[in-house]
Amino acid sequence: MSSTIEKLAESLRLCIPFLKAMHADNTNEIAAAGKEALTEYDGKVNDPRRMPAIVAAQEEYAIPSDDNIEIDDDAMIADSGDGIWVQAWVYVRNEDIKS
Repeated sequence: MSSTIEKLAESLRLCIPFLKAMHADNTNEIAAAGKEALTEYDGKVNDPRRMPAIVAAQEEYAIPSDDNIEIDDDAMIADSGDGIWVQAWVYVRNEDIKS
């Protein structure tokens, strides 16, 4: 996972000169927000409950779903206090999409 964080950090570093040129007044706020997002992301990736929560979600929802729900092994998580939200992919057929 650290490679994902490193790639994201490098992407943010590459954006800084562009941000300075385009939005000189907001660069520090944007950089601070990016640093905060990376710190939050790192905390979620390193949460010891992450993998057990992903496995539980895969077993409870993805496996019995007949391939309509997919949960990646590197899914993001969000603590809700009394449980954990696990990022998932939900398949929607074209005919179920209403315009």
